[in-house]
Formats: sequence, structure tokens, C-alpha cells
Amino acid sequence: MAMLDRIASLTVGFDNTSALFASVLLLSVAGLFVTSGLYTSAMEGFARKPFYVHVGVLVLVAVAIQLLGGRTNASFVYSRF
Repeated sequence: MAMLDRIASLTVGFDNTSALFASVLLLSVAGLFVTSGLYTSAMEGFARKPFYVHVGVLVLVAVAIQLLGGRTNASFVYSRF
């Protein structure tokens, strides 16, 4: 019943929002406003880098996923199995 009261009140609450989630959300919104020229130059610059830079970026992404994977909340479906 408390959940229905919260929905019916039409108030906004950030009780369950972490700082990491908010920062990723703000970074994503900022990414929407990147000009196509800047995006193209960044893509071409990364494409010109040697293969070990690409490997390093992939390793960093994999490590970040591994480290942050245990800290976030699992969705309901995956937490029941």
C-alpha cells in the first residue's frame, strides 16, 4: 500500500539511487550532446592507435565489469536462481 501511496503522490525520490548510477547517467546524457565532428575525430584517433592500446582498453573494461559486478544489485530474475 505504501508503494501505491508513493505513486499516487507523484513525488520524486532518490532514496535508491547510488552516486555511481547518477554519475553514469549524467555522463550518458552529456554524451548525447557530443558533436559529430568530435565523435568522428575520437573514433578515427582510436582506430589509428596500435593494437596493444585496443587490448588495454578491453582489459580495463573487463576488469571494471569484474570489480563492479559484485557491488551492484542483481535484478529480481537473476537473484532467484
